[in-house]
Amino acid sequence: MTFRYSDNLKTIAVIVCIVFLVSILIGFYVEQFRFDKDLRWIYDIGKCFSFWTFLLAPLIGLVNGIWIIVDKEIKWKDYFIWMVLSLAPISYFVIMMTYTMLRPVD
Repeated sequence: MTFRYSDNLKTIAVIVCIVFLVSILIGFYVEQFRFDKDLRWIYDIGKCFSFWTFLLAPLIGLVNGIWIIVDKEIKWKDYFIWMVLSLAPISYFVIMMTYTMLRPVD
């Protein structure tokens, strides 16, 4: 049995979106442990995990989306929905960064 990346494109697209959403939810959830001295370690580990998964999920999604386009064995038009799903985290990231930069400062 050989491993082919093109067999797992759909699975990776779904996992990237789930990991991205979980990183956002963990970031919100661990805020309640921020000021508790005994449970501060939960906040530290949760924020670190949330930060890295929030940054890595769009990058992995971008690589997966590019792989769908570049792979000669598959027709990217057949995988268009999976490509859009895979690129959703990076789209969210770019839109939110643009919104933040263009927002007027009070």
